[in-house]
Amino acid sequence: MILDNIDEKVIELNKQAEIDLKDIYKEIDDNCFYNSNRILSAFIENRVEYADFTDRNGYGIFDSGREKLEKIFASILGCEDALVRVQIMSGTNALYLAFSALLKHGDTMISLSGKPYDSLLKMVGIVGDSTQSA
Repeated sequence: MILDNIDEKVIELNKQAEIDLKDIYKEIDDNCFYNSNRILSAFIENRVEYADFTDRNGYGIFDSGREKLEKIFASILGCEDALVRVQIMSGTNALYLAFSALLKHGDTMISLSGKPYDSLLKMVGIVGDSTQSA
């Protein structure tokens, strides 16, 4: 098929680019297939069903869908367990959850990589006087 509005040189350049990039496209397709298979296998392994995509109640208690989602993430990422919540909205929020689970108010935290970044300063008690800081 020849398109009247496109220069023949551009069409030939496109054909050659597809030939030159064939191996790269194949590698991308293979990676997509491999990862899709891992995800679908995790869904099958955890017996995901339609009901898992609906709310159970407002508090998330006995929410089999959430439990399965965490098992799926753990399986895909190759870890023992996973905590997956839409309420965790940022890295700082995730760090606060981890710190508050591990530290009590007044505990000493050592940062091996230097001073924590700005949004963590209040959370770890370097600035401010919050009783909620770790």
